[in-house]
Amino acid sequence: MEEKKRHQRLWIIIIAVILGSLFVCAVGAVAGGVAGYIAGRRAARQYVRAPQVIPMTPTPIPRVVPKPQKPEELPETPFAFGAGALVTDVVDDSPADKAGIRRGDIIVEIDGRPLKEGDNLSEIIQDHEPGDNVELRVIRGGRSRIVTVRLERNPNKPGNVPWLGLYYRLLPWPELEIPESDN
Repeated sequence: MEEKKRHQRLWIIIIAVILGSLFVCAVGAVAGGVAGYIAGRRAARQYVRAPQVIPMTPTPIPRVVPKPQKPEELPETPFAFGAGALVTDVVDDSPADKAGIRRGDIIVEIDGRPLKEGDNLSEIIQDHEPGDNVELRVIRGGRSRIVTVRLERNPNKPGNVPWLGLYYRLLPWPELEIPESDN
């Protein structure tokens, strides 16, 4: 019987510890909530205070106004021909540079085939191999000339990819007459 009483006391102690722990947790939660509420109100009061008046000091207006930079202009080109590729830059020592193609030139034919709206110069060059000679009809200063370019392997791409070595922008215009070739 005594063992039964000891067993009951043990259960009472366990239940008392659990209830005491729950009570302490509840008191802690309430205390934390109240502390958070008070801290939040204090922090909010700092932002609700009347705005401070900041004294203004006059700032002198600069006498020299910088001029806007003018974008670099391409050479003048006549627009009396069909679609083409306007050369915007030529890579130094590239096949195009070696052949004498310059910034501002307009490529209007490749191997006798006129460029049309929707044609892509890069894709047409990809149909060739490094070492191939490509004839380009180029318009410069209103005059047409044929330039032969020997393609090289593209140093920036893996594999045997042909490279012309220039940057361009496609110019779609209605089909008009191309000036006669100088050469």
